[in-house]
Amino acid sequence: MSASTPRMGLPELAQMQEMDSAQINEALIQIDALGGVFLKGLLVNDPPATPADGDTYVTGGAPTGAWAGNAYKIAYRIDGGWRIFTPFDGLIAHLSTSDSPLVYRSGQWTGLGALMAGPEVSVASAATCDLFAAGALCVEVTGTTAITSLGTGANALRLVRFADMLTLTHDAASLVLPGGSDIITAAGDMACFRSDAGGNWRCAFYGRADGRMINMDSPTFAGNVGIGAAPSARLHIYSDAAASDAIKCTDTHAGGKTWVFGPGSGTANPDLFSLGYNYTDLVQGPVITAGGNLLAGVTSPWNSAGTRIEGKGGIGVSGWASGSGDIALQARVDSTSGYLMAYYYGSSLAGTVTTNGSSTTYNTTSDGRLKTVLAEQSDYRAAIRALWVGDFAWKATGEKAFGVIAQQAYEHMPWHMGVTRPADAADAWHASAEPFGHLALWGVKDLYALVEALAARIAVLEARS
Repeated sequence: MSASTPRMGLPELAQMQEMDSAQINEALIQIDALGGVFLKGLLVNDPPATPADGDTYVTGGAPTGAWAGNAYKIAYRIDGGWRIFTPFDGLIAHLSTSDSPLVYRSGQWTGLGALMAGPEVSVASAATCDLFAAGALCVEVTGTTAITSLGTGANALRLVRFADMLTLTHDAASLVLPGGSDIITAAGDMACFRSDAGGNWRCAFYGRADGRMINMDSPTFAGNVGIGAAPSARLHIYSDAAASDAIKCTDTHAGGKTWVFGPGSGTANPDLFSLGYNYTDLVQGPVITAGGNLLAGVTSPWNSAGTRIEGKGGIGVSGWASGSGDIALQARVDSTSGYLMAYYYGSSLAGTVTTNGSSTTYNTTSDGRLKTVLAEQSDYRAAIRALWVGDFAWKATGEKAFGVIAQQAYEHMPWHMGVTRPADAADAWHASAEPFGHLALWGVKDLYALVEALAARIAVLEARS
């Protein structure tokens, strides 16, 4: 049996020994001094001039006066004198000057929050970069040497800042990195590493200085990227709901647009692509449907057309060619029974353009099944007499031509046929030759009737003679 306890050095009573007040008091003093240490100063060499009982200090390396010869000891004031105690590992004290807890370990007094509050420590990069040996929470790794190990320190936490570009090599056991692949660091990148009881390190967090994701390179992804499905292409976005868009970008400010790829429509065949609506006038943008139709300004195809474009208060389709030999609009058919163009008014066919391979013909709809011939026919002689037709020259080019004046013809053509009056007075008037041809044909037939009537009368007169 020893005479005192191993850590605090409290006196022990021998077997059958009677209680001794001196021993009990000694034990109480040591408990008072070391049981809840409250330090008035740390590493102090000179005793205070007017100490009070209970004052406690940790002496410095060159103590003086009553503390002389007791370097790095605990000086405890009691009954007007100083008692000296030797600190032991695990002893916890509270330092009044910094209002912080300390722990004594391996001959050093260390703040319990020293790792958190301590300065950043620099460590040079190496194949084995021992973060545990740095002895600090915050570590700067300098240099460009590739790192394959962070050492074998157990149960450690390190916040690391990389000062240069280097390679962190992934190891499935000893150095586990996000994504299971190597990381190329950049200056300013930050990482959090944690080691387990076996000294194996794992990167719990990695943040790039430029804000990129960890596996993005300038900024690209390595391999395929999938959203909603395992990727089978470089970018694979999968939407399995009929009413769910695959990609959607919306700009809601004045004039903004909605751009959608694979927009859901609540059906089994949503559109493949849609530019959406203009937020100011709700004009539907270009759409590619699941059936392969291209739509613009409308939401559904018309008359089985592959492409439908509707002008909202403007021009539906416009072509422009500025160079010699350029083509503004081009159409092709490979069958004489096909149409180069078909024109509709509402849902009724108004005309077509056909070709037989050597000539092109403009055809208007004259199907008798679509017409009712009126019993009372009009006399168009006055219209023919009133219409002006003759030579003229175009003001813009000086080119000479023959024809009618649209404004004048509008006043005399039956039902204004063949003349288009613009909605805006500043725009040009237009005249189509076909109705004038019909009127001319009526006039020729009228002349034929007159000639035939005159011929009959002449024949009668000649017979009398």
